[in-house]
Amino acid sequence: MMRAPSNGPELYAVALNRLASAKIKIISGYKGANDVYLAMEKGEVDGRCGTAVSGLRGTRPQWFSQHLVNFIVQTAAEPIDDPAPYRGRDA
Repeated sequence: MMRAPSNGPELYAVALNRLASAKIKIISGYKGANDVYLAMEKGEVDGRCGTAVSGLRGTRPQWFSQHLVNFIVQTAAEPIDDPAPYRGRDA
């Protein structure tokens, strides 16, 4: 029996693990994105899957100005300005 992913970010991680042979360790229990971002700042976790760039820019703008954020893969309809492999409509 397997536990099914319960939310969007976890689904992204499972999909990347299965489809792209990523090795993302899923850590559950954080109540929301802000809790995950706080855990990232404390060094408890390395990142979050399924982050909306606009939301992150709104809540953690210093991460962009200080180059503390690094997008590994994009799954948006249009590419964002930050460098990362683009996996949109033409993928």
